This record gives sequence, C-alpha cells and structure tokens, in this order.
Amino acid sequence: MRILLLAEGDPETWDSWSGSSRSLLRALRGMGHHVIAADVSQGWLGRWAVLASSWVPDRRRWVARFHLGPWGFQRRSRRARAVLAQHAREVDVVLQIGATFDALRWTDRPAFVYCDANASLAGRDAPVGDVAALRPFEQEAVLARERAVYIQANTVFAMSEYLRRSFIVDFGVPAQAVETVFAGANLDLESLPPLIDKRDGPPTILFVGKQWERKGGPLVLDAFRGVRAAVPDARLVIVGCTPPIPADSAPGVEVVGRVAKDSANGQTALSALYHSADVFCMPSLFEPFGVVFIEAMLHGLPCIGSDRCAIPEIISHGETGWVVPANDVAMLRQRLIGALTRTDALAAMRRRCRERALRFFTWERVAERVSVIMSSAMARP
Repeated sequence: MRILLLAEGDPETWDSWSGSSRSLLRALRGMGHHVIAADVSQGWLGRWAVLASSWVPDRRRWVARFHLGPWGFQRRSRRARAVLAQHAREVDVVLQIGATFDALRWTDRPAFVYCDANASLAGRDAPVGDVAALRPFEQEAVLARERAVYIQANTVFAMSEYLRRSFIVDFGVPAQAVETVFAGANLDLESLPPLIDKRDGPPTILFVGKQWERKGGPLVLDAFRGVRAAVPDARLVIVGCTPPIPADSAPGVEVVGRVAKDSANGQTALSALYHSADVFCMPSLFEPFGVVFIEAMLHGLPCIGSDRCAIPEIISHGETGWVVPANDVAMLRQRLIGALTRTDALAAMRRRCRERALRFFTWERVAERVSVIMSSAMARP
C-alpha cells in the first residue's frame, strides 16, 4: 500500500507529536508499506506571521490562538494541498496526524485522521489547557474546523475508547467511522533490558512528565510526605521537569530534570531510571492518552494513575497497577504505601505489566490495525 502521511512537524524525526508520528511511520514501513512522509508546518516567516495575527494582550490566550487559531490552520492546510498535488499519482491513501490542518478535502483517495485528543475533550477536561484559554466564539470556531476534518475521513483513528466516544457524541461522527487503535511507546523494543523480579535499594517512586501541574506532580509530592512517615527511606524521583521544590522541605525527593530519548544514550538513561524504581506514579488531571504509562509497563514497572481520560484503559486495576480517584491525595498516599510495603505483590505485577504492554500497546499493533482498515477502504468502490 502506498501511504501519504502528513503531520505538523517532520514525521521522520522526533519533532512531530513527541515522536509518535515517527514511530507509526517506521511501523508502517516495517510492514512493507511504501510511506511518503511530509511536514505541513509553515516556515519561520509563516510562524512569525501567525504570531502577529494571533496577538492579544493575554499571553495565555495568545499562545492558544497561535496553536489553534484560523491563521495557522489555513497555512498548514495550504501546505498539505501542495504536498497532495505533488504526490497525487504516487499514493493510494492519505493519513493525516491530528486536526490542526485539513488535508482531506484536497484528495479523492481514501483519507484517514489519527488523533490522541480533540478540542471538545480538551475544553471540557483540561481547564488550564489551550482550548480553555480561548473565548467561547473562538472555541466554537476550533470545534467547527475539527468537525469538518473528522466528518470527511473514511475512518477516524482514536488512541482510546475515551476519545472514540467523544468523536461520536461531541462531533457526530458515525460510530462505524471511528476505530480505537491505541498507541505505542516511542522506544526501541529491541533494546529493552530484561525484567527483574526484585530490585535492590531504597523503596522508590518514579514520576515522569514535562508538565508538573497537569500531570499531577503536586499531588504526588503531597502524598509522598505521608509516604515518608510510613516508609522513612522512601524516595521520589522526578524526571522530565524541574519544579521548584526546596531540598529542605522535601526530604527524599530527587529532581533529575529532562532526559532526551532522542539523544545518544537517552533511552539507556531512561531505562535505568525505570529500573531504579519500584512503582511509577502520575495522577494526571488531563491525559489525552498516557504513553509514559506504557513505557513504564514495558520496563515491568507497576503504575499508579488517576481515573481520568484514557488512563483506566492502560492500567489494568489490580493487575498491572492501580487507578485512584482524581485529586484524592489520601487514596494516592494509601496506594503508594501499599505498593512500597508489599514487594511480593509488585514482583508478581512486573511480568504482567510487560505482557499487557506488548499485547495491546506497541506501534506494530497500531500499524496492523490501521493497515487492515485502510486496505479495506481501498477495496471499496
């Protein structure tokens, strides 16, 4: 099958969709498909023009207008149209990543869109996100632009059932035109270290996330203070961000900061951090999918997450970790103490974590699901 994959950011690199476009692209090629990848982002001159067009005194709203406003959407859509015209005779299907542009209206080939979230969910479930920063009329315009993309697609590929339901209920996409295909971790599976039944060292909780507040970092820190009272040698290791935590106010907390997976030894360093922990904890307030839980599970690390969004679809409660009510610090503290003091239960979970991740959440599995649906669409008149 000849596929034209369009994304905001270069799909051949880690620059698009936190590396997920790259991972899907490689998985599709690994199946033998011929994939042409193209970046529909505007150049620097276009970015400056969109920044100027989006300007308002409120910085948060300005950023939201820049990311989601009509000016960038139109420029990316024009770029997509040009790419489609260039490759019109070379492709069988078109696969668009996200809905920040519209390539589907410019092609007569079967066309698909793959998403981790949408503006309706973000506006409802992410009160401090970009969509919430917009005025009501601006939000309606974003929803209308996205709806036009989704309705044109032969199939909308959703990363989760949580998202699939929103496409059907919030956007009116027919149920038969939305498929849950999940996602994978942006890691080299061949380089995963072997599982360990029990690790040495002090009881350790790992948090990995770039956005401290949205990922529930303050909740973890609050719960950890109670954990230290019950498990005096417990550690909390924070990766991906550098929140302002004074060392004297949070004994046992270690801030590692950003670890770039695309650097020379990035995955090795990240794997070492996963292997140095007993449990992974990220009680996100809004999480479109939660690829980091899959990363942890691939390393045999039981997970604790909130009951928000798609997290309960990833963590099998009681089997590969635990799901706690959002913002419930007392329950979070209780689960963390239970995990760190019952090492026998954690040992039994480690193998189940990797097995579940490999069974449901790899890019090879996603590519298989996507390929079947796209091939079926090609066979129809």
